[in-house]
Amino acid sequence: LMNEKVYKSIRNQTNRRTNCDTANLGKTAQANASALKAIRYLESEGALDTLPPALREAAEKRMAYPDYTLAQLAEAFSPAISKSGLSHRIKKLEFIAHTLKRRKAEAAEHV
Repeated sequence: LMNEKVYKSIRNQTNRRTNCDTANLGKTAQANASALKAIRYLESEGALDTLPPALREAAEKRMAYPDYTLAQLAEAFSPAISKSGLSHRIKKLEFIAHTLKRRKAEAAEHV
């Protein structure tokens, strides 16, 4: 009976870890895809060249390393930057892309 309890406990722990890792990978992939979509949009609109150097560098690194996690990507900078600092830059890029899309849509409506 004790062996069964130990076995079930270990199996449950393993399942929880696996589910957590799978969920984290999914979130990472979705966030990376969202960032890449925003960066590609900015690139297609010629807006990347107008960005401050820190944001432009973040965009270039994300494009160069699309499969990296945020932590891995932060380490790719020279010197390395913090994960939260990189996250802020990526969110800023997404905000800029969203704002540009919205402004273009509004301009098209007024024409």
